[in-house]
Amino acid sequence: MFKSQVFLFSVATCLFFVSGCAIDDSAPREERNALTHGNVQLHLKVGRTTQTEVIEVFGGPDIATIDGKGLEVWTYRRTASVSRSVDSGGGFFLLLGGYSRSKSSSERTDRRMTLIIKFDGNKIVRDFKSRTSSF
Repeated sequence: MFKSQVFLFSVATCLFFVSGCAIDDSAPREERNALTHGNVQLHLKVGRTTQTEVIEVFGGPDIATIDGKGLEVWTYRRTASVSRSVDSGGGFFLLLGGYSRSKSSSERTDRRMTLIIKFDGNKIVRDFKSRTSSF
């Protein structure tokens, strides 16, 4: 009986030590933003996509201008923050003594995307260009 109690105590002690060590290495979480490279490629089709469809997907433009030919040009600018954090800690405590250690770090990256859409006289996408930068 004494051996089984020692074994049970040993297992419980090991589990206690292991449970004190945790690492959160989750994938970076990006704020939701409809203006992404994938959405641009998916939704904008030259000669087919209308201004109304563009507004449904991306919302109203940040800047709307008229070019030298009298055609509309819409500009979208969006900034998204990508954050990543890693936390680790571990330790054990016995009745009167103990040890504890923890470490954490975080990282933040801002991404900026600019989309310029040119429309023809019928308010259909004539051309578009997009650019993404990270800092």
